[in-house]
Amino acid sequence: MSSTRTILLSSLAISTLVALACGAGGKNAPDEQNRKPAAQDTGTPNAAAKAQVQATVATAQANADAQAQAQAQAQQQAAATEECEPREPAGIAGPGCVTATIACGDSIQGTTVGGSRHFNGDRYVHSYCFPTTEDSHMGTERVYEFRLETDQRATFELDSPCADLDLAVLRWENADRCPGSSVAISECEGQNRGGGGTAKIWNNRPARYLVIVDGSDTQGANFELSVACVEGDK
Repeated sequence: MSSTRTILLSSLAISTLVALACGAGGKNAPDEQNRKPAAQDTGTPNAAAKAQVQATVATAQANADAQAQAQAQAQQQAAATEECEPREPAGIAGPGCVTATIACGDSIQGTTVGGSRHFNGDRYVHSYCFPTTEDSHMGTERVYEFRLETDQRATFELDSPCADLDLAVLRWENADRCPGSSVAISECEGQNRGGGGTAKIWNNRPARYLVIVDGSDTQGANFELSVACVEGDK
């Protein structure tokens, strides 16, 4: 009888241990399954970080553009200041109002300071060079002699960044003097857009022209005058 009780107690003890073990396993298993893995840094920026980077890049680019623009303006101002420094006035070689000659391919840097006072707005209006008023262009001008060959086309370019100078090219065959105020001019091309201009001429036979750089600024100013030529109808 005692032996049988001992066996029963031993079996009960074993069953109790098994139940405790199973109970422990059943309680812990769901926790293991439901546990979430810890967040890991993948190195991918979020929207806020991207926006901050883009803003930084945009600011740096804007600063670089502003610096480049300021530098370009400073260079332009320096060039303009140097370009507008008073130049040594050239003499008037003649005949009459003519300072010098100009030919195809030439580029002249000059000044109207010290030039002649032969032409004015009255001449440009009545010769149909360009529209202006009769009492304009009362300052000094520079006049250059130009000879056009047969079937030749010439294009004159005037650059005057320092003042409002204009360009006129009139046909005048008399090499001994300049045209008087009462003389009719049959051909004149010009432009008074301010700061320079362009004039084109053509003739089917040799002809002589006066190329005039003039303006309303009585103080005179610097300019650059160039001429390019082509043959025939090119």
